[in-house]
Amino acid sequence: MKEQNPSLNRLSIKPEPKRRFDIKKILILSLVAYVIYYIIGMVTNQLFWEPNTDCAWIKDKKPSIICSKKCGQESLACRQSCFKEDQECYRKCYDNAYLPCYDTCYESTTSQIKKCETSTS
Repeated sequence: MKEQNPSLNRLSIKPEPKRRFDIKKILILSLVAYVIYYIIGMVTNQLFWEPNTDCAWIKDKKPSIICSKKCGQESLACRQSCFKEDQECYRKCYDNAYLPCYDTCYESTTSQIKKCETSTS
């Protein structure tokens, strides 16, 4: 019997199957698309994957509601130290804890809302 030469045997040589797509091309094209997208985002100052977190918490909220919740919690500790019917103590807590907190909170929240409205429009 003759020895078969593997180079002559058609079954032993299997050509590499052609791919429908080239991985290198896909990676290069996606990198180019990302770079173009990033440059456009830098020029227009709007990158979709970087949301404005400073303005996200303000959506559909009023400054009065935000500050009432925040300052109400802060003055609660003071009011809890008062005796049950001591109106003078409650008034001091309101004047010294709640009002200054509310005023500064309201001013800062209102200015933040205005800043967010002008930056998004």
